[in-house]
Amino acid sequence: MAVDRVTPTAHTYSAAISAAARGRSMTKAMAMLAAMRRTGVQPDLITYSSLISACAKARSWERALELLEEARKDGLTPNLYTYTTAMSACSKGGQYERALELLHEMRDTGITPDNTAYSVAIDACEKSGRWQTALQLLEDMRIAGLAPEEGKN
Repeated sequence: MAVDRVTPTAHTYSAAISAAARGRSMTKAMAMLAAMRRTGVQPDLITYSSLISACAKARSWERALELLEEARKDGLTPNLYTYTTAMSACSKGGQYERALELLHEMRDTGITPDNTAYSVAIDACEKSGRWQTALQLLEDMRIAGLAPEEGKN
Protein backbone atom coordinates (compact mmCIF):
# COMPACT_ATOMS: atom_id res chain seq x y z
CA MET A 1 0.00 0.00 0.00
CA ALA A 2 1.48 3.37 -1.01
CA VAL A 3 1.50 6.21 1.46
CA ASP A 4 0.83 9.69 0.15
CA ARG A 5 3.41 12.27 0.99
CA VAL A 6 2.09 14.64 3.66
CA THR A 7 3.21 18.24 3.40
CA PRO A 8 3.52 20.07 6.73
CA THR A 9 1.57 23.31 7.09
CA ALA A 10 2.35 26.38 9.20
CA HIS A 11 0.08 24.86 11.86
CA THR A 12 2.04 21.59 11.82
CA TYR A 13 5.37 23.38 12.07
CA SER A 14 4.03 25.64 14.85
CA ALA A 15 2.98 22.62 16.89
CA ALA A 16 6.42 21.05 16.48
CA ILE A 17 8.11 24.36 17.38
CA SER A 18 5.91 24.63 20.46
CA ALA A 19 6.91 21.09 21.49
CA ALA A 20 10.58 21.98 21.04
CA ALA A 21 10.03 25.11 23.14
CA ARG A 22 8.44 23.06 25.93
CA GLY A 23 11.46 20.79 25.76
CA ARG A 24 13.69 23.86 26.03
CA SER A 25 15.34 23.12 22.69
CA MET A 26 15.65 26.48 21.02
CA THR A 27 18.09 25.00 18.52
CA LYS A 28 15.45 22.54 17.29
CA ALA A 29 12.78 25.25 17.20
CA MET A 30 14.97 27.51 15.07
CA ALA A 31 15.89 24.58 12.81
CA MET A 32 12.19 24.02 12.18
CA LEU A 33 11.79 27.68 11.20
CA ALA A 34 14.62 27.23 8.70
CA ALA A 35 12.96 24.06 7.38
CA MET A 36 9.67 25.93 6.97
CA ARG A 37 11.35 28.59 4.91
CA ARG A 38 13.22 26.03 2.79
CA THR A 39 9.97 24.28 1.93
CA GLY A 40 8.15 27.54 1.18
CA VAL A 41 5.78 27.41 4.16
CA GLN A 42 5.10 30.94 5.43
CA PRO A 43 5.35 31.29 9.23
CA ASP A 44 2.20 32.71 10.82
CA LEU A 45 1.73 34.56 14.10
CA ILE A 46 1.37 31.29 16.00
CA THR A 47 4.71 30.16 14.59
CA TYR A 48 6.41 33.37 15.68
CA SER A 49 4.75 33.29 19.11
CA SER A 50 5.94 29.71 19.61
CA LEU A 51 9.47 30.70 18.62
CA ILE A 52 9.44 33.73 20.93
CA SER A 53 8.26 31.43 23.72
CA ALA A 54 11.26 29.17 23.04
CA CYS A 55 13.48 32.25 23.30
CA ALA A 56 11.87 33.20 26.62
CA LYS A 57 12.59 29.76 28.04
CA ALA A 58 16.20 30.03 26.80
CA ARG A 59 16.55 33.60 28.13
CA SER A 60 17.42 34.69 24.59
CA TRP A 61 15.81 38.12 24.65
CA GLU A 62 17.74 39.44 21.64
CA ARG A 63 16.52 36.64 19.39
CA ALA A 64 12.98 37.10 20.74
CA LEU A 65 13.02 40.74 19.67
CA GLU A 66 14.49 39.81 16.27
CA LEU A 67 11.63 37.35 15.76
CA LEU A 68 9.09 39.99 16.78
CA GLU A 69 10.54 42.24 14.09
CA GLU A 70 10.61 39.40 11.54
CA ALA A 71 6.91 38.80 12.16
CA ARG A 72 6.21 42.45 11.41
CA LYS A 73 8.31 42.28 8.23
CA ASP A 74 6.23 39.27 7.18
CA GLY A 75 3.15 41.51 7.44
CA LEU A 76 1.92 40.07 10.72
CA THR A 77 0.58 42.17 13.59
CA PRO A 78 1.73 40.98 17.03
CA ASN A 79 -1.10 40.21 19.42
CA LEU A 80 -1.41 40.19 23.21
CA TYR A 81 0.23 36.77 23.53
CA THR A 82 3.11 37.64 21.21
CA TYR A 83 3.88 40.84 23.10
CA THR A 84 3.55 39.20 26.52
CA THR A 85 5.87 36.37 25.52
CA ALA A 86 8.44 38.83 24.16
CA MET A 87 8.15 40.82 27.42
CA SER A 88 8.81 37.62 29.34
CA ALA A 89 11.91 36.89 27.25
CA CYS A 90 13.22 40.39 27.99
CA SER A 91 12.46 40.12 31.70
CA LYS A 92 14.12 36.70 31.99
CA GLY A 93 17.10 37.99 30.03
CA GLY A 94 17.61 40.90 32.42
CA GLN A 95 16.30 43.50 29.96
CA TYR A 96 13.71 45.03 32.27
CA GLU A 97 13.56 48.39 30.52
CA ARG A 98 12.87 46.67 27.20
CA ALA A 99 10.08 44.60 28.78
CA LEU A 100 8.41 47.80 29.95
CA GLU A 101 8.93 49.39 26.53
CA LEU A 102 7.07 46.47 24.98
CA LEU A 103 4.19 46.99 27.41
CA HIS A 104 3.95 50.62 26.29
CA GLU A 105 4.26 49.62 22.64
CA MET A 106 1.46 47.12 23.13
CA ARG A 107 -0.80 49.82 24.53
CA ASP A 108 0.21 52.25 21.76
CA THR A 109 -0.90 49.74 19.12
CA GLY A 110 -4.32 49.42 20.74
CA ILE A 111 -3.78 46.13 22.55
CA THR A 112 -5.11 46.17 26.11
CA PRO A 113 -2.81 44.36 28.53
CA ASP A 114 -4.39 41.58 30.57
CA ASN A 115 -3.44 40.22 34.01
CA THR A 116 -0.65 38.12 32.53
CA ALA A 117 0.93 41.05 30.66
CA TYR A 118 0.82 43.20 33.78
CA SER A 119 2.24 40.35 35.88
CA VAL A 120 5.19 39.99 33.49
CA ALA A 121 5.80 43.76 33.60
CA ILE A 122 5.55 43.84 37.39
CA ASP A 123 7.95 40.89 37.59
CA ALA A 124 10.39 42.86 35.42
CA CYS A 125 10.06 45.77 37.85
CA GLU A 126 10.66 43.50 40.82
CA LYS A 127 13.83 42.09 39.27
CA SER A 128 15.18 45.55 38.54
CA GLY A 129 14.24 47.10 41.89
CA ARG A 130 11.73 49.49 40.28
CA TRP A 131 9.13 49.27 43.01
CA GLN A 132 7.58 52.65 42.17
CA THR A 133 6.91 51.54 38.60
CA ALA A 134 5.47 48.28 39.92
CA LEU A 135 3.06 50.23 42.13
CA GLN A 136 2.06 52.38 39.15
CA LEU A 137 1.38 49.24 37.12
CA LEU A 138 -0.82 47.92 39.95
CA GLU A 139 -2.75 51.20 39.83
CA ASP A 140 -3.02 50.91 36.04
CA MET A 141 -4.48 47.44 36.51
CA ARG A 142 -7.04 48.76 38.99
CA ILE A 143 -8.04 51.55 36.60
CA ALA A 144 -8.38 48.98 33.80
CA GLY A 145 -10.70 46.90 36.02
CA LEU A 146 -8.21 44.10 36.51
CA ALA A 147 -7.46 42.54 39.85
CA PRO A 148 -3.99 41.18 40.61
CA GLU A 149 -3.99 37.41 40.60
CA GLU A 150 -3.52 35.68 43.90
CA GLY A 151 -0.34 33.70 44.35
CA LYS A 152 -0.49 29.95 43.88
CA ASN A 153 0.63 27.89 46.83
